[in-house]
Amino acid sequence: LAPGYSMPAAAPAPEAREAPAVPDSEEAEAVELEGELPGALAADQASMQSVLVRQGRNRYRVRVPQGLKEATFGNLADFLAAQMLPPGIPPSELRLISKGKTASRDDRLGRSEE
Repeated sequence: LAPGYSMPAAAPAPEAREAPAVPDSEEAEAVELEGELPGALAADQASMQSVLVRQGRNRYRVRVPQGLKEATFGNLADFLAAQMLPPGIPPSELRLISKGKTASRDDRLGRSEE
């Protein structure tokens, strides 16, 4: 060893380390909510379409009475921010992804097949 150098203390073996215990009350539980987007009702209520929004482990199912081709991602973001997500999240901060791409507020939920 070089003069003045001392060996560092040995780290405890991995099996000797204890993982910090997380009480059950601190674990975040998954949220599953259902809601209905405000708007004009479709003629056929039996075939009402819905959208599933995933945020980590949370799931939000939103029924769209006016149909997917009439509602926009902006409508969905406004509804989620006001009714389903924790308070304080503005709709402009939501990033909605559809088919692998970020959707703009003006995009329709149900895109017409061209």
